[in-house]
Amino acid sequence: MEEAQPRNPRPVNPPPRLRRYSPQKGERVLALPRIVAACSSCRDFTGDVTEFEVEARTVREAIRELDRRYPGFGEHIERRMAIAIDGEIHQDALFSPLTPGSEVFLIPKIGGG
Repeated sequence: MEEAQPRNPRPVNPPPRLRRYSPQKGERVLALPRIVAACSSCRDFTGDVTEFEVEARTVREAIRELDRRYPGFGEHIERRMAIAIDGEIHQDALFSPLTPGSEVFLIPKIGGG
């Protein structure tokens, strides 16, 4: 009878460690809306950063700030991402208001016809 091989408790290739955006020296830190990029295509623009805090009153302002930090990311969001604010998906989210406690999730749009 063959002896059972012990299971390796660690994955061979662990997933990359996710990082949050850290404000740069001189940036103001307030209670800000939290943006979560829940899509691997976003990492093409942001590296491993998947959570952001931005000073913004609307989704449009938040997208502009993300595009300032990560050039091209804003256009990617507008073309390919759906936006959920505090658990509710919005069809036309650009002018939706954000509060300091808002959670905004960027999720892939579902295509179809």
